[in-house]
Amino acid sequence: MIAVLIAFVILSIITIVIYFNMNSNSLKELLNNEKLNNVCKDLSFNSIICNEIMNDMKIEDVKVEVNADKKSDMSYYSSITNKIYLCDKEEANKSFARVLFISHECAHAKQNKTFLNWSLTISTINIVFTIFILLIMFLNLLSENVYLYILAISLLLNMFAYFARNIIESDASYTAISIARKYLQKHIPIEYLEEIMDEYSRIISFGFSTFQLKLIKNNLICIFVLIFYMMIKMF
Repeated sequence: MIAVLIAFVILSIITIVIYFNMNSNSLKELLNNEKLNNVCKDLSFNSIICNEIMNDMKIEDVKVEVNADKKSDMSYYSSITNKIYLCDKEEANKSFARVLFISHECAHAKQNKTFLNWSLTISTINIVFTIFILLIMFLNLLSENVYLYILAISLLLNMFAYFARNIIESDASYTAISIARKYLQKHIPIEYLEEIMDEYSRIISFGFSTFQLKLIKNNLICIFVLIFYMMIKMF
């Protein structure tokens, strides 16, 4: 039974990795749009755009900083520091999609901080729980009789972590489209607006599905490690 479960998890991870790579390649193609990059080339720097959008949204308590990791392509909002960290790479200041990505982080900044922190707490507990269980199993301090209970707890934690993060990202992703539209209406030639918004919708569709695949893959890997190590200890 455990062997079948492990095989199922492995096949699921492989399938997800394949679809993840396909989605990632499609997303890169969408982002590489020279025509729309030229339309948006005269927009302000990312930090200025971010502050302008937050002013429009009446967000007054969130700070904007450049991501300290110069090699990172990531921009993100931290509910712990209440700051938006923006990628400062040259390409990130030239892409037509940057208004969408900045709008996404501004949408996070507007979300309920309690729920954001709760989601982060659940994810952290899940990681700590997995490491702790692996450690006490390694030290032979855990009876095989409780393995199924441990696995059930791990599944529940992974489900809670997945659904919480999914709700947060779904809300921010689709809210970002309307935020970006409002900003672009004032800053680009109006004849290009709908074309850009169509591309934004496609980016959100591919980007969100890619994010979901990554989230599921990480949760499955967490469960796989536990199951695999349980099988080793049992046999």
